[in-house]
Amino acid sequence: MLTTMQTPPCAAIDIMHQNMCIGHAMLEPDGFYYFLPRANLNGLWADHTLREIADLLRGLNAPLEAELKEYFDDLPKEINQNTQDEGFPF
Repeated sequence: MLTTMQTPPCAAIDIMHQNMCIGHAMLEPDGFYYFLPRANLNGLWADHTLREIADLLRGLNAPLEAELKEYFDDLPKEINQNTQDEGFPF
């Protein structure tokens, strides 16, 4: 079971597995969190641990995903699909 611990720069969240930091959830300029594994960790990763990391990131990114969905859902439903001549030769 993974747990998280907020670290001093608010853009990083420690991801803990059995009381050991295995990496960080990093908040990037695009607004999404990404997983950054610790550089000095060696070994293999089990599929269930990778799924837990993915689920953790999905949860962290859920508010932004919802905001983006709402934004795009509010756009006009009909967009003119006709070809437009913008004066480019191609």
